[in-house]
Amino acid sequence: MNNEFSIQLTGSTDLNFLIYIQNDYLNQKQKADLPKFPLLSDSVSYTETFEADFKETWEQLTNREHNLAQKEDITAEDLPLTELELRWFYDRLIDSSVPYEEFQFFYRAFSAWWDCLAGRFSIERGLGEELHTIYGQLTDLLKERNLTPSKDLQLRFVYDDMLLAKNKTTDYFAVLSIEEFFIEREKLLARLLEAMK
Repeated sequence: MNNEFSIQLTGSTDLNFLIYIQNDYLNQKQKADLPKFPLLSDSVSYTETFEADFKETWEQLTNREHNLAQKEDITAEDLPLTELELRWFYDRLIDSSVPYEEFQFFYRAFSAWWDCLAGRFSIERGLGEELHTIYGQLTDLLKERNLTPSKDLQLRFVYDDMLLAKNKTTDYFAVLSIEEFFIEREKLLARLLEAMK
């Protein structure tokens, strides 16, 4: 039996920007003692139906990521959002009283972090060893259960937990938060194994 497969791990700009938006919204709404990143003093306002709009946007983007992951000719290179994509986020999630230019600045603040060494690159490097361990554990579980993977496992990481929608796991594809890599390993392995059946 051949249990060889690979795990492709990438950070999606759109999904991580949505987490950034989610966290800003939650910081405004909850005023917690331990705020989430980013904590901005000058932020944007959100639509009255933000949580429903957010869930729908998350679902659309995770479906798009899944579809892209299934195409073998797609590279793992993830580019900054285009003006059209940024406008799409604005139209769906941001209150119309907020000038579009303010939202562009909000995105630039995200991009300044995400596209530098302290952002995506550091997260990918930090997850590398954990990913190697997860790969070994998955390989052992597949052997135990006499399962043969039919293709590579595609993972998208997000820098924080998704609190306003469900993370997608399906057909050799999963969206995972950094925290999921480090805690509740058995739950994570069961989730990934289910995606590989």
